[in-house]
This record gives sequence, structure tokens and C-alpha cells, in this order.
Amino acid sequence: MRWWLVLLTSVVPGFVFLSGVLVNTTHGWEKIADGAVVLAFAIFGVRTARLAIVARPDQLVVRDFFRTYRARWSEIASFELPPPYGTWRKAGLRIRLVDGRLISATLYAQNRFNTGRRSTRAVVQELNRLLQQNSGHTDVPEPDGQLSSDI
Repeated sequence: MRWWLVLLTSVVPGFVFLSGVLVNTTHGWEKIADGAVVLAFAIFGVRTARLAIVARPDQLVVRDFFRTYRARWSEIASFELPPPYGTWRKAGLRIRLVDGRLISATLYAQNRFNTGRRSTRAVVQELNRLLQQNSGHTDVPEPDGQLSSDI
């Protein structure tokens, strides 16, 4: 699904604006503007293709469209399923930090195109398991909201 998003949001529009740069009838200032748009679409395409959640032994790396987050396992309180509806910001898989901040991983956002709650639930369970393993937390919540120590 992500590769279709890359194709439709960056490659196709990039070629459209690139054609404006290559045509002889385009004025100089139009070529500059078209070139800037092509560059913006290229950057957006690369960032879209690189969306990821990378679990390393010492930290978790979340690459989103515009920002990359790094958090040590000891800084993470829990992982939660994304909200089912009603939010434009923070719509992805939620990472709650010990200090109260919230990181949202766009890669697992709930939207019209990605309704895979089952696969997202499996990712949240695996991330909570890694959190227990790497940080020593014993009271990590399960994706349904219950604490693993209560089960």
C-alpha cells in the first residue's frame, strides 16, 4: 500500500512538474517554481518510502513524514493502538513516553486505506514485548487496555 502512496503522491506529480521544466516554452521563473515543486515531491516521496519503526537494542527509531524520533527503551511507557476515528493529528500507532509526551507513528495510522487493526495489534504486542525485554517494565498494557501483569 505504501508504494502506491509513493507513486501517486510523489512520482506522478513530480513527472508532471518536471515536464514543465523541460519544455522550451516555459519561462525562467516558471522553471524555477516547477523545479522547486519537483524537489518537494521528491523529498516527500523519499520520506514516504522510508516510513518505519525500527527497534534497536538500545532505542526505538520512528521515521515519519517530516520528523524522525529516537527514544531509549527506558523513556517509553507503553505502545497503544491508533484511535479508530476522529483525529487528524497523532492518528498513528501511539507511543507514550514516561514524561507524558506522545509520539504517533504514521506508518500504522487508521484511515480509509489502512484498516488493518489485526496487523497493527500484532505490531503493538510485539513492541510491548520488546519494551518489557529491553527496559524491564513489568506493567506494560496490552493493546486492549489491560495490564499484562493483570492477565
